[in-house]
Amino acid sequence: MDITEIVKFKSYDLFRRYGIRSVTMDEIAVQCGVSKKTIYQAFADKDALVSAIMEEHIEKAEKNCMHVQQHSENAIHEIFLSLDWVHQMFDGVNPIMLYDLRKYYTNIFQKLEVHKAHFLADIFRKNFE
Repeated sequence: MDITEIVKFKSYDLFRRYGIRSVTMDEIAVQCGVSKKTIYQAFADKDALVSAIMEEHIEKAEKNCMHVQQHSENAIHEIFLSLDWVHQMFDGVNPIMLYDLRKYYTNIFQKLEVHKAHFLADIFRKNFE
């Protein structure tokens, strides 16, 4: 795992627990065992880090949805697998993180909303059909 992946992984864990705004780049650096300079070589700023994490999150969600869709036995099985995955995805997420996204990272939050409104809605629509 390279330093970029470590930073994203540790940051997401901190954001999930404490919210985005309350976690500083100093805290991220300490948790990753690197300097802030190292983090800033990979990410221009905290916004870029949050954006990279959420883009990866959206990509994983799409891959998972496609996997569930292809490997489920039937439409009902697909729904249950999807619900299990959604539960795992939000397990341990502090609501403050979502609040921070909505209030302070509106562009990123909008990407999540578009993803939810288009991709996920389309997956569920196809399932119901």
